[in-house]
Amino acid sequence: MFRSIRVWALLGLLLGSTTMLHAASCSLSATGLSFGNFNLLDAAPRDSSSSLTVTCTGITGEVVSYSLAAALLPPYSDTRIMANGRYSLRYNFFVDAARTVVFGDGTHGSTVIGGGMTLSGSQGQAAHTIYARIEGHQNVAPPGSYGDTVVLTISY
Repeated sequence: MFRSIRVWALLGLLLGSTTMLHAASCSLSATGLSFGNFNLLDAAPRDSSSSLTVTCTGITGEVVSYSLAAALLPPYSDTRIMANGRYSLRYNFFVDAARTVVFGDGTHGSTVIGGGMTLSGSQGQAAHTIYARIEGHQNVAPPGSYGDTVVLTISY
């Protein structure tokens, strides 16, 4: 009889501990990024920025850690490509205002963005600025509208 009491007590502790674990739910939103009109003959690069906002919901006081990644599609060679038909322009995303640390998926020398928050009122938000730069002196492409789609991933 004594052994069965211990087993039930242990099971009660295990069940009690699982009810204390909570799984927050998080989402990611981004503002659009535009370089505006750009003179392809300019030697100077054109800079822009965007905001990524992480919103998490769960239990008040819950601590949520997360990371943000931007896919680097092959073949990646230190730059991203915006296209207009068969023409392309080079650009990239960065995590720092000096535009020296590439925002990516952690491969090819790029880095992900990490963060955390404590939920208040069952919700929390954190904003991150992403810096972008289109390289100057790209006179191989004709005028037009260029674009790219970047897959962002949030892990929490």
